[in-house]
Amino acid sequence: MMTTITPWLRAGALALGLAIPASLHAQTWQWASAHAAGSTGSSVIYAAAVDAAGNTVVAGLFSGTSTFGTTTLVSAGGTDVFVGRLSPTGTWIQAVRAGGTGDDVALAVGVDAAGNAVAAGSFKGASAAFGSTTLPNADNSGGTSDGFVARLSSAGTWTQALRMGGSDNDGVMALALDGTGTAVVAGNFSSNTATFGGTTLTNGNTDRSNDVFVARLAADGTWGQTVRGGGAGDDFVQALALDASGSAVIAGHFARSTVTFGTITLNNANPGQYSSDVYVARLSSAGTWTQALQAGGPGNDYGRGVGIDANGNAYVAGNFASPTISFGSTTLANATASGNTSDIFVARLSNANAWTMAARAGGAENDYANALAVDSNGSASVGGLFQGATSTFGAIALTNADPTGAKFDILVARLSSAGVWNLALRAGGVGDDYTNALALDASGNAAVGGNLNSSPATFGSISLNSAGSAFIAKLQGLTTNSKTARAASLLSLAPNPARSQVELTWIKPEPRALPVTLLDGLGREVRRQMLPAQATRTHLNLSGLGSGLYIVRIGESAQRLVVE
Repeated sequence: MMTTITPWLRAGALALGLAIPASLHAQTWQWASAHAAGSTGSSVIYAAAVDAAGNTVVAGLFSGTSTFGTTTLVSAGGTDVFVGRLSPTGTWIQAVRAGGTGDDVALAVGVDAAGNAVAAGSFKGASAAFGSTTLPNADNSGGTSDGFVARLSSAGTWTQALRMGGSDNDGVMALALDGTGTAVVAGNFSSNTATFGGTTLTNGNTDRSNDVFVARLAADGTWGQTVRGGGAGDDFVQALALDASGSAVIAGHFARSTVTFGTITLNNANPGQYSSDVYVARLSSAGTWTQALQAGGPGNDYGRGVGIDANGNAYVAGNFASPTISFGSTTLANATASGNTSDIFVARLSNANAWTMAARAGGAENDYANALAVDSNGSASVGGLFQGATSTFGAIALTNADPTGAKFDILVARLSSAGVWNLALRAGGVGDDYTNALALDASGNAAVGGNLNSSPATFGSISLNSAGSAFIAKLQGLTTNSKTARAASLLSLAPNPARSQVELTWIKPEPRALPVTLLDGLGREVRRQMLPAQATRTHLNLSGLGSGLYIVRIGESAQRLVVE
């Protein structure tokens, strides 16, 4: 898939990270892997992370007998948990199972600085074993699910496992690790009460509706802070990320008239019909809900992925079936106004609790964003799937491998902080193929995981013949242009933040006059003046501009400017 760098796209890329992708024409699938041919069971990847050595760690479920590289796993019954590790070149170097006779699944995974993995999810059955540790279900019959959090050493040994929950269905949906190795987890509980070690949460409902929880599990296995949120109906959390202060940001959806996070109450856009709205909420490291905001319309809208940029802004991705959905002053229109199909959205929520950016993508059929990651430049990468003959991401159109458009293909796309789609790629075959997980390495390359129902399924020039299998694939060529990044350092601004004017110093004089342009957060030019030939300094008038983040650009160099 190739795209053209238009001036507008270039401005958007600068607004995002002050650099343009080094090889916008050269994004390639570096490798792709699935469980080995001859496996008698099925497998799915739901979560991925990248360790400090560049290995990709994945987690999910498998049934029957599944082989990952040279390791064969055999389920104890139903579906079992699996955690695997692949080398930077895509070779399976580890695969480990856990579980019991019921249906067990890992839905989240993280990796600490030492390369140890922490997996979380749910188990259904009388008990589930993680190495030498057996967790009992609160429901002795094993008819409902409890949640688990378990640690796996870099050598592939289960070193810790703990449960949470009550007598009904409960589970962990998302996790993130802080610098101390504490696992911050989020999930749902429909039990009247759910225990986390010595702490008990009480559901706000008595009708088996789900409430949300966020809890912290220390590296020594001690449950710490545990907090709930929710309303009168089913409330779900799908994703969690940590900001620099240790606050947990969660995203999901709620289906009744209101949902409450501490003292903050959100109202459903369609309270009488019980359609789902998106929410994003922030819980401080002290255990106080400090932020919550809603978005939605008359249809069912879902938040499925969340990430944090360097400034602490929260990004949320998901899908909306409403004819329109509003994020503050930005309204996104569905490709089909009937409300019968879903489009993708990505939106940004500031620390000041305001929606500051939103963008959509999709086609005439269903499109879903199931995972999101934000890189050091603020680019939002999403992984998902699309149905229909084509799906568009700004100026980029993806074509489904199924000529009828009835099946789902895998998609990976990237959105600049200015709200410009500057990358979209597809993979898969003529069957239904799904993306559930996406993680970025230190260079911004994406590890994408899910499951395949096509055989073959293609990732660029790579072909996999493993229908019913989990897959993990690495997409490279997404690193930033170091030449452009270096050029950015040639431009300095003072003061920054600024109010009425800012002084620009350009230490590389040009023989010709150059325009100085000021771009707003959407990549739009809002001010321009000329820098005379051989000049190295000028002042830019900021009067009349609203407060916020802008980009000052001279030639190929740019810098962020905060206007107060």
